[in-house]
Amino acid sequence: MKTNSKLSKSNAQSEIISSVLLILIVIIAAMLIIAFVIPFVKNKLNSGDCLDVTGKIEISSGYTCWNGTAMQVQVHVLEIRDLIEGVSIELGGASTDSYKIKNGNNITGVSMCNGSTTIELPLSDNTERTYVITATKPNIIRVYPILKGGKACDASDTATVIEDCSAFQRCPNV
Repeated sequence: MKTNSKLSKSNAQSEIISSVLLILIVIIAAMLIIAFVIPFVKNKLNSGDCLDVTGKIEISSGYTCWNGTAMQVQVHVLEIRDLIEGVSIELGGASTDSYKIKNGNNITGVSMCNGSTTIELPLSDNTERTYVITATKPNIIRVYPILKGGKACDASDTATVIEDCSAFQRCPNV
């Protein structure tokens, strides 16, 4: 009888040890998975910042036109001014040129509608600024948001019809 009792205790201890080991393996596996999944998810969520600005920067038709010597592009910023540090304006055609518009920049070939060569973004939400860019007449204009921190997002707006400026649309200092 004593041997059965010892054998029974030994089997019971063996089952407890194997159960504890299985639980430890599951915990370690979960920790390893979490160690890789959490940074991956955080990275993907941070890239979602562009979703906040998609479609919220527009090319306004008011002063966007070809004036005969330069392209005037009017950019309208909706309710996202505090999320961006600039915009990139792309003029496309046989060759494509891109201009990074940020406050205080002086960009060769780019001026404000008032003639100033010191570039400024719209100061607040729901405001516009017109940029005069010395270039050939493009076939397409795209505007891209640049988030704070420098990350550029996909095109927020595109203009494919480039009209000539009327006398009322021309920037006065150009």
